[in-house]
This record gives sequence, structure tokens and C-alpha cells, in this order.
Amino acid sequence: RVDLQTEERVINLRQQGNNRYEIRDMLRQNATFAPGPTTIYNICRRHGLNKLKPVQKQERRKIIMNKIGELVHVDCHQLSKGITIAYTERTYHLLGLVDGYSRVV
Repeated sequence: RVDLQTEERVINLRQQGNNRYEIRDMLRQNATFAPGPTTIYNICRRHGLNKLKPVQKQERRKIIMNKIGELVHVDCHQLSKGITIAYTERTYHLLGLVDGYSRVV
């Protein structure tokens, strides 16, 4: 078993919504020893933190954008042959881009 101080750090990091691999990487940065992902999972399970609550999931998935062009949503669609008046032998693609901050298309 790991020492109590490491276990408390694992619990605090898990309550912030980090998964076991992220917790391991965070612990490795500050110490020479870091428990493995399985040990971290067992610690979380002992304290009832092995599954995130809906509020924690929602908070974890938030994407915060501060300026235009920081995040773009891309969609590409292949048009059927013969749908255009131009060259019917070619394949055409329709590309759509939406800015995540300003919602400009």
C-alpha cells in the first residue's frame, strides 16, 4: 500500500475529475515514486470515487474558448457523382467549418 500522504493526493486529484492515468502522470512530476494506474484505481474504489458523478463529468467536459479561431468544428461530406453540372466523372467534397467561439460558418 502507498503512504497516507500519497493516498490523500490521489483522492484530491480524483475529486477534480482526473482519471487514473492523468493522476499517475501528475504524481510522477513531483515525486520519484508514483503508484501505477491499477493502484490508483484501487484507492479510488476504496473511497467510492471509481465512478465520476454526473456533475464531475459535466465539469470535466467543459471546453473554454477565449478567442475566435481557437476551436473549429469540421465536417466533410462526399457528394454523389452526377449531382453537379460540371464534370460528372469527378468526385466532389463539401467542407463545412464552424468557429466554436463566434459560431461563424
